[in-house]
Amino acid sequence: MNLELRTLDEITEDTSEWLVDKLVCPWITLVSGQPKYGKSALIGHISMALINGNDFLGRKTKLGNHKIAWMGFDSGWKQELKTRWHHQSADRLLTINPIRTNNINDWLALANLFVQNNITLFVIDHLLGLADVESLNDADRVQAAMNLIKPICDDFGIPILLIHQAGKSEWNKGRAANSNSIEANARCLIRITDKQSNDVKKIHVISNFTEDQKFTLKLNDLEVCLVDKPTKNTSNPKERISPVVANRLLTGANPKEMTSWSGAGRELARLNFSENPNAGRAMAKRLEKQNLLKIHNGQVVAGDSLIVTALYYKGEGVASD
Repeated sequence: MNLELRTLDEITEDTSEWLVDKLVCPWITLVSGQPKYGKSALIGHISMALINGNDFLGRKTKLGNHKIAWMGFDSGWKQELKTRWHHQSADRLLTINPIRTNNINDWLALANLFVQNNITLFVIDHLLGLADVESLNDADRVQAAMNLIKPICDDFGIPILLIHQAGKSEWNKGRAANSNSIEANARCLIRITDKQSNDVKKIHVISNFTEDQKFTLKLNDLEVCLVDKPTKNTSNPKERISPVVANRLLTGANPKEMTSWSGAGRELARLNFSENPNAGRAMAKRLEKQNLLKIHNGQVVAGDSLIVTALYYKGEGVASD
């Protein structure tokens, strides 16, 4: 055990040494998202940018002769990795057989092997390979698993990209499933959420060292690129919504869906008033704040302001659409 007291002036750790600026930190970066949301694809694209010395999504990558070690736990992961990335990897993406023990000496031997082979990034795909689901719900057992890998970055200076599943609900917003201790051990979080049919996903980056970042990507095995914010429905969320929207929702919605704000959001998306159900729910809640909608007896119905508006139009002899 290396016990050492140092003054703050003696601390030389440099947060500018991120592998990808404000995205992949020098310690543990946790990438979370639901299954098939592109977690491995995102890390693969990051790895290729590092190996080939390219910027990533307009961000600077750390210069160097990068060699990346990838440890997978799913069946067939090595062949999948070769199929996806062999042609771009310049023989600098290396596989390492999974370690399935909690013997710290095995992990320290791995760290020494990495140093001997000039490895600059270690990818673990995925956390469930280090501990079973039951263990990951217990903070102490999560910490025990994390303590096996943390010396690789903390003591040997090799950053880790760690993959883990997000909670099943889309409302979980890509947060890592199981114990909160999982995210607490990472210095940077990359959450992937809101998967759409055209391979578009939303990314939320959270770190102790940078401001929160949110952006949208088109992400698959073949490409990764930033997506411009859509021009549709880009008005200020504080702007008032026309009563016409509430009227058309109430007349055109499926009554079975109109039992919650989430259901109203789905109907707003189906009726093309919003881009997706999440945006639709936000729109429905704004309609509630304007008193154009409310929930009464378990059903979304016209709010008091919408009723008043309808009476006004009726009194003036004007159609309310």
